[in-house]
Amino acid sequence: MKSILIYINGKNYYCSPEMTINELIKYLNFDVNLIVVEYNKEIISKHLWALTTLTEGDKLEILTLVGGG
Repeated sequence: MKSILIYINGKNYYCSPEMTINELIKYLNFDVNLIVVEYNKEIISKHLWALTTLTEGDKLEILTLVGGG
């Protein structure tokens, strides 16, 4: 199966064309409770992660939330 090129935090990444944002997040071992995902310059709600299939050239920024004071 051919892989597609996407960009995660400005870096090239190859993945399966059927992969969803949710699958990608799990594959990369992010804690879903501590991140926000920007998908093609828009914040995407967590309930849409499993419904959004990645396509060639997609750009994601995965931001980790950090508490502190």
